[in-house]
Amino acid sequence: MANWRCAGVLAAAAAMAGTTPAAAQVWFDMPALMSPVVTNPCPDGRCPAVESEPEPASPQGDEAPALGAVLQRVVQGSSGAVAGQAGPATFPYRPSISRREARLAEFVASVRMRDAAEADALAALFASTNIFAQIDTVMQTAGLTATNLADACTLWWIIAWHGAQGAEATLDPAQAAAVRRQAGAALAAVPALARNDDAMRQMMAEEMLLQALLMDQAVTAAAKDAVQLERVSDLIRRSAAAGGLDLDAQALTAEGFVPR
Repeated sequence: MANWRCAGVLAAAAAMAGTTPAAAQVWFDMPALMSPVVTNPCPDGRCPAVESEPEPASPQGDEAPALGAVLQRVVQGSSGAVAGQAGPATFPYRPSISRREARLAEFVASVRMRDAAEADALAALFASTNIFAQIDTVMQTAGLTATNLADACTLWWIIAWHGAQGAEATLDPAQAAAVRRQAGAALAAVPALARNDDAMRQMMAEEMLLQALLMDQAVTAAAKDAVQLERVSDLIRRSAAAGGLDLDAQALTAEGFVPR
């Protein structure tokens, strides 16, 4: 059984850049970092416009369901979350470097409002290495890829669950494959995502990958400080709960996430 430590990717990238990972100091506002993805199907609540195509009515009502809530229904075995899915749904996308650079610049700018030094460290890190390519390399050892939204959601979900338990994450191929099927079913149940384009998939996937990396690094950095570790775990739990995902009510198994 092959396991993958996520934090090593950020640490290695930071060493190459000659910087200290900002997340190692647990500076970030976890709810602000995580909640947009699980509460809204587009990063920061911004969905790319679909030209010449009207927005379809959501079967759940006027508002699209929170992604975290849909993930929760998949775990609970809700038929509504997986209806019509004959097999694992996949969400590949072709990444745009310009979109990626713009989003990373926005992220650094948001950090700079709180801590200029940490923003400089992150900017240097992002400028010196393709962190998403490094993530992709290790994801592939578990049969996942960074250029697939379902795979990114899989990684995010597993890392968030481990973090909520106060544990340093591992990525097991068998578990990852099972969670990928669940993530695919959840994404396919959100109309806006079922029809989306490369831009939206990239925005969501890279947001989730960055979050996963920072969450895991934060847990690793706090591992020897029980008070700080509980603070990080609590932030992860509360942030996921804001989007309807109860990480404490789940257990990770070879069949994916199951009710605890």
